[in-house]
Amino acid sequence: MGVTNMKKYLIYLLLIISISINAQEYEFINEVITPFEDNNPIQLDSIFLKNRFIILGDNHLKYSHLNEDSFRMLWDIMGNKQEPPVELFLMNFNFEHLKADIIKSQNDSIVDFNKLNKYFYSTDEVFIKNNPKKKYISISQPFFNDVKDWCFIIKNEFIPYTNTGGNSVMFIYIKIDDIWILYNTLTLSLT
Repeated sequence: MGVTNMKKYLIYLLLIISISINAQEYEFINEVITPFEDNNPIQLDSIFLKNRFIILGDNHLKYSHLNEDSFRMLWDIMGNKQEPPVELFLMNFNFEHLKADIIKSQNDSIVDFNKLNKYFYSTDEVFIKNNPKKKYISISQPFFNDVKDWCFIIKNEFIPYTNTGGNSVMFIYIKIDDIWILYNTLTLSLT
């Protein structure tokens, strides 16, 4: 195989890998972000999702907090002795890889609604301003560990009409028997 053919082969291989990773991200979102959440007393038939992913690194989850000590502190702040152990989560995430993934995710912040379930509706600032009584969410891209059996996603919820702000929560999942199971939630902010 010549050098030119080898380069073409590698380019095709990288393209296929990036497409499958992207597909895995949207499959995860479709499985875990639903209008039928257990803790939501009002079941919705639609989700109004902002058309851009939350950019991590500066605001919602700072680079300086992407370390074992910060996650232990967040876990301890919850104060619930029934929480699952933080050690299991920490053993499954490499924070240097996570930082690199977050930096890479900043290049692609547009949500592809063609890959999402039909109950997701694209919203932007103009739509929100004209429809302030609806509940809106925005999400980060999902971030997987190297084995792809752990993942977390950050979700913000807010209703502009109430002027009560919203919340930002990290949902941590583990994959067991091909099903994503919620492992823990960490409240990052309340406004």
